[in-house]
This record gives sequence, structure tokens and C-alpha cells, in this order.
Amino acid sequence: MKKSLISLVLLVSLVGFAGCTTANETSTTTTKSTTIQSQSKENEISLTISLVKEEEVVEEKAVTVEEGSNLMDAMKANFEMQEENGMITSIEGIEQNTKDNYFWTYTINDEMIMTGANETELHEGDKVVFTYSKF
Repeated sequence: MKKSLISLVLLVSLVGFAGCTTANETSTTTTKSTTIQSQSKENEISLTISLVKEEEVVEEKAVTVEEGSNLMDAMKANFEMQEENGMITSIEGIEQNTKDNYFWTYTINDEMIMTGANETELHEGDKVVFTYSKF
């Protein structure tokens, strides 16, 4: 009887310890997964890109890009566009017209930018507006 009782206590203890080990391993796996997701979100920024033609918003997109991306990379990933020497010449089929002096210009956070899109680094929360207008 004494041997049976000791055997039963040992068996229950082993099952209890085995259950604890499985729970800890699952918890560790979940933590690693959460950490990886957090790291990928930390390396991304969100911004808004708008296209304006004749004072009318033609298109507006909320986009997410990798931190450190330039405007050219963001445009290529999210719009149909063409560029020449780092300057955007066509967006969504609307091409610059040098004969009639229509060009694409852009602002970031309401400030006119005078560099090419390939030289312009983006930051969290930027609001980029491309305007097609006559000069």
C-alpha cells in the first residue's frame, strides 16, 4: 500500500512538471514572435502622399515604407511613375509638358522641396503633396 501511494505521488508530480515545461516553452515562443513584430514596425514609417491637378486631389494614399527610405522609393512602390535624373516626370499617367510649362512639384509638410525625390529622405508622419501645375 505504501509503495502504491508513493508511486502515485511520483506519477502525479511528473505529470505536473511536464505540464509546467510545456507552458513555459509556449510563452517563450510567443514572446519571441511579439519581439520580431515590434522590431519590424519600429523600422517602418507611415506617411501620406497626395496628387493634386488643377487644385483637385486626384489621389491620396496612406503608405508605409522602411525608415530611411527616400521619396523616389516610396513613389515607385506605390504609384505608376517615370523619372529622369532623379526628377519625377510622370505620375499615374500624367506627364510633365515642357512645351506648355506644366511640371510636377512637391511639398513635404507644406514646405516646397527643391531637391530630387531620390535625395529626399522621408520621416514619420510626413505629408507629401505632388502638384501638377503651370509655371
